[in-house]
Amino acid sequence: MIRIKQYDISLKEQRNNKASVKTTTEVKQNKKSTDDKSSKLKEMVEKIRKLSKSNPEEAKKLLKTLKLANKDNVISEKTVKELEDLFIKDEEATKSDKTTDIDDKRYKMNKMVDKIKSLSKSNPEEAKKLLKTLKLANKDNVISEKTVKELEDLFIKDEETKNDGTAIRSCENFSSVETRGLVDDTRMVLYGYVNQVGKLSQPMRNKKGRIFREKILAGAFKRAIDRAKENNNPIKLLFRHNNKDLLASTINSSLNLEEDSVGLRFEANIVNTTLGRDVYNYVKTGLISNMSFGFRNAIDEWTTENGQNVRIVKDFDLTEISILDNPAYKDSIVKA
Repeated sequence: MIRIKQYDISLKEQRNNKASVKTTTEVKQNKKSTDDKSSKLKEMVEKIRKLSKSNPEEAKKLLKTLKLANKDNVISEKTVKELEDLFIKDEEATKSDKTTDIDDKRYKMNKMVDKIKSLSKSNPEEAKKLLKTLKLANKDNVISEKTVKELEDLFIKDEETKNDGTAIRSCENFSSVETRGLVDDTRMVLYGYVNQVGKLSQPMRNKKGRIFREKILAGAFKRAIDRAKENNNPIKLLFRHNNKDLLASTINSSLNLEEDSVGLRFEANIVNTTLGRDVYNYVKTGLISNMSFGFRNAIDEWTTENGQNVRIVKDFDLTEISILDNPAYKDSIVKA
């Protein structure tokens, strides 16, 4: 009996030792797992801080992932709050920039309204062009619909007066003459803004992988257009930057370009080809509504705004403008 008891005690001790070893191993494994998780989450924290300036959208996604993975509070609530505050500051700065932009835009557009009114009598054609520009640039309704309607009415009244006068003169001088003419409905005219100067682009990435935003200084487009005219270098209107997909050109005046107080305005008589008709219909039906441009020989400088890399383009040679659906500048617009 004594031997059996001793044997039982020995078995119990062995089991206890094994359990102790197993528990110690599990503790070590759990600690290693926690340490690994802590290390990974800390790396994520640093990455979020770095990306918050250069690529805020990616940083926000990472912060969401961090918060989901941080159930055990490996990263303190204070650190998480600090990361959230990074984006609140950026959003406040962006709101401030937008407010300043709207104030600048309101001032420019009010001046345009005054100019349209003054030109409506002396130079109605120029006034109509300016009104078209105003309506394109007024996406944010900075100028009220009532004011725009009043401007439109100026030309309706003038046209009614002009038509009445023309009809009377026709009756007096050609009472027995009837005239016929073919209506030219084959012209496909597109117009809009390629770029609004001084506005930041969407985030872009250069060949070295550097993320940045870009803006064009006022006057740069005018200099580029004037230089192209002097050197007889045509500027083309393309579809999606493809040189084979030519829609219009300054070489035959089917493309007209002008930099005004808003930005680079264009008007184009689209070539009557299968591609031309397709692109015209894309725009007319609203499938495509944006523009881009191609340039070379840029003179620029780099700076930072709200922690973001910004390329300021001061001068360049403009080679083409393009109709497309994924623009770097969201404020661009094309209409039929």
